Amino acid sequence: MISTPERPPAPPVRKGPDWVRGLRAFQHYNYRLYFSGQLVSQAGTWMQNIGQGWLVLKLTGSAFDLGVVTALQGIPMLFFALIGGVIADRVPKHKLLVVTQTVMAILALILAIDVSAGTVRIWHVYILALCLGLANAANMPAQQAFSVEMVGKEDLLNAIAMNSAQFNIARIVGPALAGVLIAVVGIALCFYLNALSFLAVIVALLAMRPAEFRIHGAVQRGGAIRGQLADGLRFVRRSPLLMTMMVLAMTLGMFAWNTNVIIPLFAAQVLHRGPEGYGVMTSAMGVGSVLAAGMLAFGSRPRIRVMLGGIGIFVLLALTFAWSRMFPLSLLTLAGMGAASMSYNTQAQTTMQTATPDSLRGRVMSLNMMLMIGSQPIGAFLTGSIAAHAGAPLALTIDALICGSVLVAVLLYGPSRRGIHTRPHVALEASGLQPT
Repeated sequence: MISTPERPPAPPVRKGPDWVRGLRAFQHYNYRLYFSGQLVSQAGTWMQNIGQGWLVLKLTGSAFDLGVVTALQGIPMLFFALIGGVIADRVPKHKLLVVTQTVMAILALILAIDVSAGTVRIWHVYILALCLGLANAANMPAQQAFSVEMVGKEDLLNAIAMNSAQFNIARIVGPALAGVLIAVVGIALCFYLNALSFLAVIVALLAMRPAEFRIHGAVQRGGAIRGQLADGLRFVRRSPLLMTMMVLAMTLGMFAWNTNVIIPLFAAQVLHRGPEGYGVMTSAMGVGSVLAAGMLAFGSRPRIRVMLGGIGIFVLLALTFAWSRMFPLSLLTLAGMGAASMSYNTQAQTTMQTATPDSLRGRVMSLNMMLMIGSQPIGAFLTGSIAAHAGAPLALTIDALICGSVLVAVLLYGPSRRGIHTRPHVALEASGLQPT
């Protein structure tokens, strides 16, 4: 049975200068806690991403193995994300996030001890990457759907933009710090600091005020998991807008968001930079993303043109980066790619969440995560394989051209404005699901 819980009234929007409008999500106490905890935790996660990529290259020197690790980390999302979405709709999301964040902290600590003891082997990294993917399959759908519970739909676009800014501030700080630590101290410290950083978000989640959540507890109670999965899929299938966005999510996940494979290869093999250069390159994307998020935070509603334009600009810049041999130009191009990807992600997430009723949000966002992140193992494997045989520039060129082709197809054959269901009740009626 689908139920729609009562929501507490939204806090009044604060008036003030224009810059205050870009920070309106921070008027919510729970969101302020979440933002602060996530900022620390995400910096640690980026440190681990950099450390893990460099560790794989140090252990094997193989682009193929780098692709395998990325693939193993994404495979659980492909098979278990929908289950994670059902769980996110059945239990309070902030409690679920405490569990998943704790599990990920333990995994980071295990890898840190393994590396510092000098016993690490590539198959250890494989297993831990797979376990991290399993934890993420439950964590990410809940995390994606949690913002609206903290701030409501009125401030959702701003909250998502702020989340993205926070994520990318961490992407600036984390990789840059990781590059220095790897060069000076060693890789293990990156993993220890990541394990420690999870405490910040766990404490923030435990300190929240549940009475101030816009949606209380679970919004889907009882019933068979299989039937609830079918409800979520049927809702998406009857919404032309959501169907189109799922196609884009799968395409971009497979062929655009492979930076964990591409950037270390370009740093080491094309631009001939060490771990410091690798960290700076990753941070460059974060700089562009933060600047874009700051501009997007002032928007009041998502815009499809901005979303699709972000994909087009990303494709053009990726082609430029693929054949650049000048480090400054490569950094500038990476910053632009970060800004373009931010434009897509912010608009896409807000559109999907506002076009989905509360009772189905976990499942819809889990399908999006399944397609975007679950497709990355395939893309990572293909990109790593092509790069191993034909070089990273050709691999990235092929990926960009595929993304560009799908974008053109969406522009030519995507749903018309009249066929797009942007209001949850319209798509609910089309799918035969009536809230009770």
